[in-house]
Amino acid sequence: MSVSPDDTSDLTRRALLGGAAAAGVLATPAAGLLATSASAASAAPVEAGAAAAVKASAPFGPGEFRCPQGISVNRAGHIVVVDNGNQRVQVFGADRQFRFAFGAKGEADGEFGFPVDVAIDSDGRLVVLDGYRVQVFDPNGTFAFAFGSAGEDDAQFAGPTALAVDSANNIIVVDSASHQVKVFDRGGRFRLKFGSLGSGPGQLNAPLGVAVDRHDNIVVTDQANHRIQVFSPAGRYVTHFGSLGSGPGEFSFPFGVAVSGNGQIVVTDAGNHRIQVFDSSGWFVRAFGTLGTGDGQVNSPFNVTTDSQNNILVADSGNDRVQVFSATGAYLAQFGAPRRKVARTVGESDFLFPTGIAIAATGDIVIADTGNHRIQVFDESGGLVARFGSLGTGRGQFNFPYSVAVDSTGRILVLDSGNQRIQVFSPEREFLFQFGGVGAGEGKFSSPSGLAVDGQDRIIVGDGGSSRVQVFDPSGRFLFQFGSSGTGAGQFSGWSLDVTTGADGRIIASDGHNHRVQVFDASGRHMFSFGSMGAEVGQFREPAAVQTDPEGNIYVSDLGNARIQKFDSSGGFLALVGADEQFEILPPDEGETCEKPAIAADGRLIITDAANDLVRIVERARPSAA
Repeated sequence: MSVSPDDTSDLTRRALLGGAAAAGVLATPAAGLLATSASAASAAPVEAGAAAAVKASAPFGPGEFRCPQGISVNRAGHIVVVDNGNQRVQVFGADRQFRFAFGAKGEADGEFGFPVDVAIDSDGRLVVLDGYRVQVFDPNGTFAFAFGSAGEDDAQFAGPTALAVDSANNIIVVDSASHQVKVFDRGGRFRLKFGSLGSGPGQLNAPLGVAVDRHDNIVVTDQANHRIQVFSPAGRYVTHFGSLGSGPGEFSFPFGVAVSGNGQIVVTDAGNHRIQVFDSSGWFVRAFGTLGTGDGQVNSPFNVTTDSQNNILVADSGNDRVQVFSATGAYLAQFGAPRRKVARTVGESDFLFPTGIAIAATGDIVIADTGNHRIQVFDESGGLVARFGSLGTGRGQFNFPYSVAVDSTGRILVLDSGNQRIQVFSPEREFLFQFGGVGAGEGKFSSPSGLAVDGQDRIIVGDGGSSRVQVFDPSGRFLFQFGSSGTGAGQFSGWSLDVTTGADGRIIASDGHNHRVQVFDASGRHMFSFGSMGAEVGQFREPAAVQTDPEGNIYVSDLGNARIQKFDSSGGFLALVGADEQFEILPPDEGETCEKPAIAADGRLIITDAANDLVRIVERARPSAA
């Protein structure tokens, strides 16, 4: 976000993760940084008999949102919202009534693949961050030009998440995956960059949001370092504030940021489901918002902006709406409509951003129905067996459950990401115990995103926010941890850190921002890594999930390239799932985004496809007739 050149409006900020699991947070998420066009063989069939019935999704009308993310206000008070899930930008008047929308799903100029943020410059131009590119439109939504692509050069992006504009209409982009902020002139020409991976002053770790103040200082949400950092217009470090926690001035997944006309810094503290306000020096002023769906309550708010009266407008992403608060945090109004149910079903059940998946020894399929804050269980034919959970913080309640696992006794383990904990249930789905909580110490979590159990029923958690893997015994008692933030062997970068195990006790982890997969022995000692950034086979863009089959092969959800790749146990590339002879593939939906794969006992590959709200089942190829 930012403040307009004449201090009358906030300019922009950012958004994410795609998703949504995000907030709870992640980003979602793991679900966030998709290429607008990262071609490659897409890996996902559509259906398999009764197991997957796919229907057309319900249409979204004017003023309806599906995971609103970026938000900005112009001088006239018009509100511009990035409607991420519908691949469009919507414009509302100062009266919050719908005016017009532009954009559609696609890769051409003026179309969107993964729009996440918007800024408005002093000329009224609408600057939209869409995947790995920035698109610029005139005030009426007519395409003007675009710049940027996936890559590591100065004018390219590794994983951008937010943008803002300053008083000279320079365009400032947070490139989260490279832990940098890049500055371009009004025509999209690269000017400068700053930041590097680390926790020292001026260093960044998976930054998400950005704003500028009246002096063109650049304010950045340094997500994985749980703080806000302020830089000069030239990128020199000025100050920082914040730490991990839930108290005043503490953060759990700080996402969006804005600077109001009176100089106050407004932050969406997504993991704590609240908005925090600070003075221009970083001193805590107030917080407002609690988890929920009522007026003034929020559910993983991603982005924020302010208007000329210093009212605070919040993209309440988990509730698919925008809420308006006074400068003091009093609820004023809301607009947008609840997300319509999406008619994409397995059996008789609708999903809303399904992410995690596990298969029990019985053959039952357990799915984290993340956006509905519940767990659904299906039999091996896709028939609904049970569902449990609801939004909340109590026992048996969830806030964006992101991953699931089933141990040898049939217990169901749930990574309750928004509540920063693991919950354990009996095979009959009765609550047994929980462990975790927000923190940086042993047994505490900061944006956990991966969950697995090994052959001894040890519980393994990928704690993306703290760049480590923690291992617990079957009762939830902490055993040991490994990993740190960085790019070296055994280090991790980015909030998406999924885990799985091999038959020999190996622990396999996705390392999203480093675009690789790392393999460790059962004690956490690094063995080897494979992968690098790119779109060729064996390369990745933000690998989001990992899984193994009984033969020890490793499947990687290569989210940024919209595909799943298969490797042998040594990390040698074998095939693009869907392009080999092992699976029978039906034509995929356009632009699919597969999250977590699982392998059934009969060899079927079952994949959660969060962006399309469905679960895909890939059958083994039928033997050809002699």
